[in-house]
Amino acid sequence: MSDLSDDDGGVTVVGDGAIAVVDDDDAILVDDDPPIVVVEDDELLLPVMDGDVPVAPADDEAILLDVWVNDRALRSIRRYVKQRDPEEGIFALSQLRLEECEWLPDFTLGFDGQPAKIRSVGTVCSTGFHADVHRCPEFAFAIDLARPVDKDALANIYALCEPYREAPPYFETFKRMRHRCASFVDVYKATKGIRSASASTRMPFTCVMVGDVVLVEATMRSLPHGLEFELAKIYLVAQAPIEID
Repeated sequence: MSDLSDDDGGVTVVGDGAIAVVDDDDAILVDDDPPIVVVEDDELLLPVMDGDVPVAPADDEAILLDVWVNDRALRSIRRYVKQRDPEEGIFALSQLRLEECEWLPDFTLGFDGQPAKIRSVGTVCSTGFHADVHRCPEFAFAIDLARPVDKDALANIYALCEPYREAPPYFETFKRMRHRCASFVDVYKATKGIRSASASTRMPFTCVMVGDVVLVEATMRSLPHGLEFELAKIYLVAQAPIEID
C-alpha cells in the first residue's frame, strides 16, 4: 500500500456555530449532539428526527462516523471500504464473494488456495483480553461497522454459512494464542494514512480504545461452535478525543 492522496469534493458540517469542510463526498457524519451534517455534495440534506437526536438520511454506501473524524481519516477509510484485490487475496467485507471462495483443510475460508483476508472499517465498541493458568491468552475485538452495506454483507455471510444463527450486531473478532506468554502485536498506528504493516509503526493492543476508528483485517473460520473471525491486524485510523469530566 502507498500513502494516500487528497480527493476533491467535500461535505460541509455545521455545528455549534462553526463550519468545517470534510474532503470526502461519500461520508455522512453523525453525532449525538445536534446539529449535524446538513450538506452533502452541495445538496441540502434535511435531518430526520429520531427521538431527540437528528440523523442525516443515509444510503447503504454512506460512511457513518462521529463528527470529530477528520478528512485525512475519511480519505483513508474511503479508499479501503471498497477494496478488492484478488491477487493479494484481500477483500473489503462488502466485496467478499463467497461463491468465489473455498474452505481450506483447516476450515479457513480461502481464495485461490490461500486464506481470504477480510477488511472492515468501523468504531471500536469492545476490546478484551483473558488469560489464566488453564488457558493461553485470548484477545477479543469488536467494531460497529461504518457502512450499512457492510452490515448487510455480514448478515449475508451468516445467512449463507450459518442460517440457523442470527448475525451479531457488530463485527466480532478473536485471537487465541497458542503459547502462554504470547501477545497480539499486529496493531499499527495509521492516523496519517494506512500503509503496509512493514511501513507502519506498531503500538500496544491496549492503546486502542472504545470509540476509536479502525480498519480491521481478519480471516474467517468454520468451527464446531460456529463461524468465527480470527483477528489478524488492527490499524488505528482515528483516535477518539478524550473527554475529562
